[in-house]
Amino acid sequence: MFTWNKIVSSGGRIIFMRVRATKREHQDLLERYPLHQRCYNAFENEWDFFEGFGGEDDAEKEEYAGYMHSDSEDEEIEFSEGLWDEDDPSHEPAFSPASPEPTPTLADELELLPATPEVAPVVEHTWQFSDDIFKRMTLTYGFCPPAGPVPAVPPLQAWDQVKGILGFMPETQLPWSDNEKRCAAGFIQQLLQGLNGLPASLDDLNDLSPSALTTAFNFSIIQCPLRNLYILDTPQSPSCSWSLGLESAASLLYVCRLLIANSTHTILTVAHHLVKNNIPFRTLLLRQSLNPRRLDKPFAPRSYRRNDHVFDSKDFESAMMEARERLVRPFGRAAFLRGGILGRIAQELGSMEAVLDGPSLEVTEHESGHFFASAHPGSFYWDDELSEDDVACLCGTYRMYTGRGEQTKVVSWFPYPEDWEGSGHDWMVWTERDEWWFKTHLTLIWNPGQQKTRTPMTRQEWRAAVRGVGRSRKVVRMNNERAERYVDAKVPVP
Repeated sequence: MFTWNKIVSSGGRIIFMRVRATKREHQDLLERYPLHQRCYNAFENEWDFFEGFGGEDDAEKEEYAGYMHSDSEDEEIEFSEGLWDEDDPSHEPAFSPASPEPTPTLADELELLPATPEVAPVVEHTWQFSDDIFKRMTLTYGFCPPAGPVPAVPPLQAWDQVKGILGFMPETQLPWSDNEKRCAAGFIQQLLQGLNGLPASLDDLNDLSPSALTTAFNFSIIQCPLRNLYILDTPQSPSCSWSLGLESAASLLYVCRLLIANSTHTILTVAHHLVKNNIPFRTLLLRQSLNPRRLDKPFAPRSYRRNDHVFDSKDFESAMMEARERLVRPFGRAAFLRGGILGRIAQELGSMEAVLDGPSLEVTEHESGHFFASAHPGSFYWDDELSEDDVACLCGTYRMYTGRGEQTKVVSWFPYPEDWEGSGHDWMVWTERDEWWFKTHLTLIWNPGQQKTRTPMTRQEWRAAVRGVGRSRKVVRMNNERAERYVDAKVPVP
């Protein structure tokens, strides 16, 4: 079920935002809205409630056979389940998973794709990772599965260590042969030791590899107007007018491998894959701008707590309700584009419906957002952006008195993206271990009786909490370095 909220942009323009209602609101909506203010879509099995819908009050007099709302949408695996008592109204979760169903235009393009692991027309997001190790190693690190035995590989026991380094849980199983596991473990161990020495047959960045990227992908289609800004507008999609922007060499190579794996991809389906897997990207719109200005809205605390305040789930619920309100604003789509911890929060609180529509009216009407210089004089690449205040709100931030006069400190329910990025949990792609951490974090918030009750922390405390395993940080760093070297040679900056 969905309601329509009136939103006023920063320039005073009024638009309407479609917002998914929580399950506990369903009965209230049916009782509150008369028949002429409801609209049922039988094809999608969805209700829309809006006071502005047409119709006369006498429509209420018509015979209504009644409609028993289907519980099919309740069959999705909801992250929030099990964290509170369903019958306790005091535990109404602030995190209400939004429908990640693609827009009709995106669904049309996804239907053209074969049923491969790279992109599938997923209707519900269940965050399942156990079959993804092969895909992650191939797309993220350029690992090529061996065609036969490879000499000088480590013992099979090293495979379990490699799973942890790559962000997977120890119990994750994969139907690989022992030789494939040994080769994968050897590939990662060699990557940890240095950028040289990776077996050529297993590395797609090596020109001697049978699966070398240099022969499989046409790098001339990539634009690079600035350092660490890579733009693709092909394969074109008839459903979008924006270009795909990537701000790291590693994410660019990820997309290149994705396009190689499936030739029917378009920019739109690639973007759908990226947002689904929490990988940062941009939807860039080239526009002429006479006087572009950066979005400047510093953190303005609205929530203060005394030094003796004891945080509980009610504080968390209130903070997430405010965060949810930010996400329904036109620029809220920028949280999904950010990926990482911020993208994961957004996927729980908001709807992805507007993410792939491209820059919002905040950009197209008011030139409020983020912009990059282009090769065209007077024109800039624009996209929606979150301000410092928006990021603080999404992370559930407070100012808290320290007990030393007027001195305060900043604490938050979630780590800031700057503290998450580069940590031992930042694998560029949202992993099984990331999801385990996320669920555990919320469990400790919603269950105050436990010894390790989670409360807001300072940024320094968050950096220590998400520091993770040193070898995980190193393998990501080494992979980023080799990606930068490779891309610098293939896509030079003007």
